[in-house]
Amino acid sequence: MAPQRRAKTWKAWTQKEEDRLETLLLEGTTRAQIATALGRTQAAVNVRAWELGLRKASTRLARWVRLLTVPHTVAEVAQLLGVKPDTVVQITWRLRQEGHDIPRALHDNPPWTAAQKRQLVKMAAAGQSYRSMALVFGRTTQAVAAKLCRLRKGTAHE
Repeated sequence: MAPQRRAKTWKAWTQKEEDRLETLLLEGTTRAQIATALGRTQAAVNVRAWELGLRKASTRLARWVRLLTVPHTVAEVAQLLGVKPDTVVQITWRLRQEGHDIPRALHDNPPWTAAQKRQLVKMAAAGQSYRSMALVFGRTTQAVAAKLCRLRKGTAHE
């Protein structure tokens, strides 16, 4: 009598899940958090990351480096990769820290208007988070924080 086969208890990884795994790793999410987000075990996440070569920064960031080394806007890269603009800014910073030659993004937004600056200061005074202000103005949290810093210092190049 032939031995019975065990039922398959795992499901194959989709391209979307692999992309999400890569993005979450790039964002610095822990393997345990990734496992929860993807509905998989931490062991499965570890194995898949290893199989995809996501154990070294230079390997796992190759796709990002390719996209970010050509003229781009933050919004374009975010849309291409299905991530938030803040994620693009964070990963660009990380790549630069690792020594990659990533050019500055083309400006996504027009200069801040006087009305936007006033509204930004009022929102900050009311205690709103950078994230909520960024959503209102359609900018990154980094852009909001930088603008507020310049406005508070009263620098000429606002």
